[in-house]
Amino acid sequence: MKKRLLAIGLLLGLSSGMALAENTVEILPTSPPAPVIVIEENPYAFHDLEPLFQHIREQGYTTDGYFNYELTELSPNELERLPAIEAKYEAGERPTENVLNKSEDVHVALITLPAEQYEGESWFLFLPNRAMTDEELLQVVDAFAQIGEKLSAISLTWHNCMRMPIEETVTRIFSDEERERFVSVRELYTRGGLRPEKPFTCLPGDDGVGCIGLYEEDFNGLDEVRFLPARRMTDEELLQLFQFTFGEPAAPAEEMAGYEAKLRKLMNEQMGMPLTARRTGESIVKANASNVYGDTRDCYSCTFVEAGGQQREWTGYMELASGKLIRAYSYPDTSWLDGDTQMYSDVRLNPFDQKWADRAKAFIAEMLPEGDQNIDRTELCGETAHNCLYGPNVRVWMKDGGCYRPLLLYAIDNVGYLQYDDAESIRLTDAYYHEILPRELEGQEDDG
Repeated sequence: MKKRLLAIGLLLGLSSGMALAENTVEILPTSPPAPVIVIEENPYAFHDLEPLFQHIREQGYTTDGYFNYELTELSPNELERLPAIEAKYEAGERPTENVLNKSEDVHVALITLPAEQYEGESWFLFLPNRAMTDEELLQVVDAFAQIGEKLSAISLTWHNCMRMPIEETVTRIFSDEERERFVSVRELYTRGGLRPEKPFTCLPGDDGVGCIGLYEEDFNGLDEVRFLPARRMTDEELLQLFQFTFGEPAAPAEEMAGYEAKLRKLMNEQMGMPLTARRTGESIVKANASNVYGDTRDCYSCTFVEAGGQQREWTGYMELASGKLIRAYSYPDTSWLDGDTQMYSDVRLNPFDQKWADRAKAFIAEMLPEGDQNIDRTELCGETAHNCLYGPNVRVWMKDGGCYRPLLLYAIDNVGYLQYDDAESIRLTDAYYHEILPRELEGQEDDG
């Protein structure tokens, strides 16, 4: 029996070996795998605005010859007048103002750039969002002559010219890592006492970073634009830019820290803000900076965002004299919308249903440490909206005269926005709308 099993085992082994031999794979030479091409985006490159301006070109002309002054080029009328202007310049006529590297109150200006930091551009031209006068054309001709160029011979594009501001920078915005470092710079500047080694200079030709002041009416209301080079900005440059933009803190660092601690506690107790929320901005302002009309109380104002990946935000105003919260806002985490507020904009319900008042009261009571103990009454005031989403306008009045306004959005059946005002803020705001504004409107009708 053992011999038979052994024989069978040998036979099976031999058969397996034969099968393996028959199925041996021979490796043949093959082509090397195709390389994977990875296209890396340069986070410091200029914005590509060509698609936008191509669209403007397509929409910018009509049959009657209208020119769209949003385009980064000279209008047909300006091109027609240019040869005569250049002839006058060659004959010795000069403009009344030199606009080469003009950095304040700009109508027209030619700004020189370090080409190696601006993708090869050595200058940038600002033109108004309207037809230029002969004097302004002469100023531009003169500015180009000073750098050895001729206006009629150069090509204007979005890369070197602006007539319509797209945003507050003419080249690019902060990269993600620059934005993070700018937040660190703010903390070091306002609380750590760190200051730049050198002051900020407005002309980008000095060190690559700049800021040009504009005449607002000629640039769609924008009063300044920044120049950021096509490279990583240094910490020193970010620090200079922060100081130039925000100036010195409104109070010493230790005072600001004390104000923040008090406001943070008030926001936690009266607005349900987590104590761990991260501060994103602060200032000393008048109460009327938050649209409390006629309220001149000095306040510490601070904005916060929720830590831990949420998107909730808060803004609070604390009166310095009393240390009380006089106005506050809470904004929800709207990431679920994916930016599409129109998706649910047609959801409309009865804003006078008593359930909204009950839910609003329950929401405020749950948020406050003392529950509903200090709630006086609720009031249904019709319908309102926030970010294109509708909800009932509910007011929850407190016994001290303060008022909460939670916006219960129909679309999410929950609070999407919350505002708090103390009694004085409400009194002054009501006085503005019911007394001051009607008198102003009446005066305008008399003048008209």
